[in-house]
Amino acid sequence: MKLIDGPSARRPRPDLVAMAVLAGLVLFLFRDVAFRGRFFYERDIWGLWRPQAEAFVRVVAAGSWPLWNPFSSFGAPFLATPNAQVLYPPTWLLLVLPPWTYYRLYVLFHVFLGGAGIYALARHLGASRAGSLVGALVGVASGPLLSMVSLWNHLAGVAWMPWIVLAGDYALSSRRAAHVVWWSAALAMSVLAGSPEMGLLASVANVALGLRRARWPPSGEATRRVMATAALGTLLALGLSAGQWLPSLELARRSARAGLAEEVRGFWSIHPVGLLELLVPVRFGDLPLQSPVRAALYGSREAYLPSVYLGLPAFALVGAALAGRHRFAAGALLVLVLLGILGALGGHTPFYRVAVALLPPLKAFRYPVKAVALAALAWALLAALGYDAWREGAHAWRPGFRRALNAALLFGGALIGGLAFVAFFAPERWGAVLVLPPGAAPDVLAPAARSLGVGFLAVLGVLAVMHRQRLVNRGSVTAPLLAAFAVGELVFAAQGLNPTVPRSFFTETPPILEHLRAADGSRLYVTDYTVPGMSAKLLGHESPYLMPRPRSSWPVPWQDVLALREYLHPPQPAVWGLESSYEADWMSFHPDYLDALVRLLWFFHGSPELVRLLQLGAVSRVVALHTQGFEGLVREAELRDVFLEPIRVYRIPDPLPRAFVVSGVRTARGHAEIVETLLQFDPRREVLLTEAPEPRPASASFAGRCRILELRPDHMRLDVDLNEPGAVVTVDTYDPGWQASIDGQPARVLRANVAFRAVPTPAGRHTIDLVYRPVSVVAGLAISAFALVAVATAILLEVRR
Repeated sequence: MKLIDGPSARRPRPDLVAMAVLAGLVLFLFRDVAFRGRFFYERDIWGLWRPQAEAFVRVVAAGSWPLWNPFSSFGAPFLATPNAQVLYPPTWLLLVLPPWTYYRLYVLFHVFLGGAGIYALARHLGASRAGSLVGALVGVASGPLLSMVSLWNHLAGVAWMPWIVLAGDYALSSRRAAHVVWWSAALAMSVLAGSPEMGLLASVANVALGLRRARWPPSGEATRRVMATAALGTLLALGLSAGQWLPSLELARRSARAGLAEEVRGFWSIHPVGLLELLVPVRFGDLPLQSPVRAALYGSREAYLPSVYLGLPAFALVGAALAGRHRFAAGALLVLVLLGILGALGGHTPFYRVAVALLPPLKAFRYPVKAVALAALAWALLAALGYDAWREGAHAWRPGFRRALNAALLFGGALIGGLAFVAFFAPERWGAVLVLPPGAAPDVLAPAARSLGVGFLAVLGVLAVMHRQRLVNRGSVTAPLLAAFAVGELVFAAQGLNPTVPRSFFTETPPILEHLRAADGSRLYVTDYTVPGMSAKLLGHESPYLMPRPRSSWPVPWQDVLALREYLHPPQPAVWGLESSYEADWMSFHPDYLDALVRLLWFFHGSPELVRLLQLGAVSRVVALHTQGFEGLVREAELRDVFLEPIRVYRIPDPLPRAFVVSGVRTARGHAEIVETLLQFDPRREVLLTEAPEPRPASASFAGRCRILELRPDHMRLDVDLNEPGAVVTVDTYDPGWQASIDGQPARVLRANVAFRAVPTPAGRHTIDLVYRPVSVVAGLAISAFALVAVATAILLEVRR
């Protein structure tokens, strides 16, 4: 890309000026984080990302490769979990930065990266520098991009999308090796970041934009060359990212993720009524909606993306792109906007079902609303082209087109103006009729009223500019004014979208930790009342975690989060280095046998069998709000003034040790037989297997001991001594990637007691090593290394040319 127009070296480089303006907007949007010492925390940041980040640091600090996470529900694959981002280069900065500081830099970098990509792609499509900057600003301030801040993997995926499209368009047009390498590297980054969906959406954009240059009838030779280039880039991208997708594919294949039911993967879709949020500056999900309304829009949950707002004033720029000199590119971008919206509608249209039927791998991807990222990217690029269209001659447009654009803006302005009037002047009357549940204070509509009012004024400003003939004939005035209204209104609508907290939120230690430390390798169980039906069954109320009164020292809106932190709501134990058990599988990555064991525990909550299952899982401490099923247990602590019920810590008597030896073998096949046997056999003398060895009764003369010599995340070394043949059982999740050796000789690892590990062991004293080295990880990393060598070779050859 040419950086200067003339020979003067003293004149500021326009592209650098544009990047400075873009960086300024990013810093303004996140000024609390950039300048006021605040930090991101919302939703998945504290709930999922931080436990993974802390686990990553602890695993590496223990001298292990980050392949196995010992802190998550008896242990789980680490690298194979896509959103753990183990192979994504920025992740390794966690080894030198506190997680809260890292995440601040992570967000600022990726939002800027996405905006810079939009700028570069707009320039490639023919937009001027000013127009490209406007497109980048519109994209960065749009609701879909800013809503990804709490979804770390998808934020990175969205940031890489424009670079994938740009590199792909270069590669498919030039077919040069350097461009193919660039394209494949950008695609690989979206996979390593844990967001292959965004790479797929970017590839759809590549196809749509590539068609704008297609000839009819297509030339056979030209078509073959384009297809060969696309195949080469895709294969190279798969090679570079094989270290991630190959283990992830194996993990998905052994879990529910491989074939999610439509109601699960399609859960968060945009309801047809929710399409209003694309052009109406109100975050419906933030309002205390009536139950039927929230059920229809968000499945009775919060919104997955808090905002999908694209900007109604920006429509003046977007519409203008279709009448400019780049109308063919604009037409392709308009198709992408429509495809993104159709995809985001999910199961509300046949389009989603057809797409899944044609591409079965889509069954592994959840929440169609994410497809709105494609619409947001295309919308920003249309705004860039539309800016130039206004600047170059809006006065020469066909009258019919001008009337249609005016009518659309007038309709949208009337809509948000009417909603603003209701929100400002009649919230008591219409708020309850439209959205608010009985008893809700009308002032909850105040933020929406302000946003609607500013949006309405911005649309009036746009219409005023469009109807001033003298201004319209002077594009150098019209275009900047329209851009200012569009970007300014988006920035205002984004206020409060990503709340922040002080550093103390992350550094303060929950008091409950004093009662939970264990030096014997035992595990912790924290009751999760968000599991459907659990709160009603055990607490007597549908809504879990009720707070009797807000603490004055806990500011809104993060009181609930602080309370859950005090409770160590799963997976929070990992933050403090506690190994947990029986966690819910919210990401659908548990193997079916572990999921079955967890669900069995849920079933027996409130009954005596619960304690037996906890003992089986080497659980020594339980955190709970209820008492049913824990009668007679020692209550070690009780913390009040957080929830309606006290937070209680119970001690489980005589849990199984982390590793032990047995002589007997019981076998069971089929879910009903396994459950029946699990509740009857003696786990201290027998092991329950579902494969191979013949059953044998426990020997009365058997004696043995087992001592843990070394316990690291990916390696366990045991010293065992048996007077008769038996089995060593470890209370850790079974996974085919675990390999065992007895005195240096390979040994079998069997699935034991539904979800744990057992190693058949001969009599005598032995040293047993269990090491986690999945074949998929080794093969994937080898393929990625080979692909890196190929990339380096291609770059060297290109340089020598």
